[in-house]
Amino acid sequence: MPAPDLDSSWALALGYAFNHGWQFGKDIVFTYGPYGFLYGKLFDPDNYSLSLGIWLAFAATFGFAVSALLDGVRPVGRLLAVAALFVALRSGTWGVLYFSDPFFFLVPLTFALIAFDPRPIGIRGLAPALLVLSALAGLIKFTYLLFGFTCVVLADLHRLRRRALPWYTVGYLLSVLAFFALSGQRLGNFPTYLRTSLAVTAGYSEAMQTSGATVELLGFAVVASSFLLLV
Repeated sequence: MPAPDLDSSWALALGYAFNHGWQFGKDIVFTYGPYGFLYGKLFDPDNYSLSLGIWLAFAATFGFAVSALLDGVRPVGRLLAVAALFVALRSGTWGVLYFSDPFFFLVPLTFALIAFDPRPIGIRGLAPALLVLSALAGLIKFTYLLFGFTCVVLADLHRLRRRALPWYTVGYLLSVLAFFALSGQRLGNFPTYLRTSLAVTAGYSEAMQTSGATVELLGFAVVASSFLLLV
């Protein structure tokens, strides 16, 4: 349920914008898209059934995809692995209502793993399903759109190397436009939505920065350099 804080305010505003057909990029400009209300997970009687249905679709498709990637493992082991992954994702957000980033970044990443897998996993319908859900995730938060598009392009480059038709990118863009229209947005407003979202994204990090101790910057540089060395 909503609380008297800043996060609940913008989460409620996103739900209100979706319910009343506000045009993103024109009536509302934010780091989230038309389906941003799914990120906050606040109860709203006007979109509760839709939210529940979409979250179930995400969870079921993601679970089946992870199980498919573990092909060769016993069914019990695959079930336990999927359950452990969901528990890990949930425990990482325990007590933090709005932090859904790990899951929504994993969806297009899982699509890429499915697309790159040499086995005919895509025939089972998992690749197209993950592609469509990645497009939907891209309209939840703008950074998901950028990351998902990158994963899709990489998957198509891989298909070109195998002399297969690079249809993933076209399917992704068409799915994004379809979900954009289904959310009550005008297709003619899509370029405006992209332009304003890019503007907000470009300035977001700088706007959130505050002056701090130099030792913190040095510590970050050391840790980051260590990760680069590991890579």
